[in-house]
Amino acid sequence: TKIVAQAIPPLKPPAVGGPPCALTTLLVVASLCSGLLPLQSSSRCLLRLHTAMSSSLAFQRFEGITHVLIDCDDCVYQNNWATARRITESIAAYTSKLGVRKDKAYALYQQHGTCLKGLLLEGLIDEAGVEQFLHEVHAIEYSDIAPDPRLRSVLEGVFRLVPCWIFTASAREHAKRCLTAVGIDGLPWQGVIDTRDCKLETKHSPASFAAALRIAGATDPSSCLLCDDSVKNIVAAKAFGLKTVLVGMYDRDSGAKIQCEAADAHVASLHDLGPLMGVLSAS
Repeated sequence: TKIVAQAIPPLKPPAVGGPPCALTTLLVVASLCSGLLPLQSSSRCLLRLHTAMSSSLAFQRFEGITHVLIDCDDCVYQNNWATARRITESIAAYTSKLGVRKDKAYALYQQHGTCLKGLLLEGLIDEAGVEQFLHEVHAIEYSDIAPDPRLRSVLEGVFRLVPCWIFTASAREHAKRCLTAVGIDGLPWQGVIDTRDCKLETKHSPASFAAALRIAGATDPSSCLLCDDSVKNIVAAKAFGLKTVLVGMYDRDSGAKIQCEAADAHVASLHDLGPLMGVLSAS
């Protein structure tokens, strides 16, 4: 223990509420080796420290963040894409009136980022039909979205550190209904940036990120963090200069585990956002 201690340079104490420093880990290990802590207690301490220290590197990557943009669908809630399927079916019902098959509508979404943008680009809908489209396709049932008190607690901690916006490729009204269903609509969100704000551009378009940062009042992309479940959006955000957190571990269509080098962090859900931002639980 003495040899290890001598090998470690002087360390600053961890910030209040921040990740523990290496000295804390050393003390637990030293206590275990010397028999000062029972094995069971030491194991629990080391497990918690491992989790915290794993988050500390990501925490360092996200120091200096002044704006957080959080995606809505399959990000603030996760329900095995049940709501996504409802929207897909609603879009299919609407586009069938236009003579567009269900598989074609989904292909437009995959290719252009939103089905609406695909319909516009391929001349299947005009500007006058945009609002009707947004209204009808989001007139869905929201019972698949459950309240999430744990997420509310996590976000309360994050909001104390940095302002947050919802950044969605869908309509503002839909995003607000999702927030209500999750039980986080009463949090101090700075606003909802939706597809109208981005001039109906795809979310992974540079123009959409430029619009989002302008609305949020951010001038430095590197001080902004995007949390999103779409690899395509994460890659585009990283290229634009934002910091990125990929949310969700598996692909919707294939079920394969997602890999994304453009993500600065990859988490299973937004429940893990707190430690990344330096907000640790009481445990």
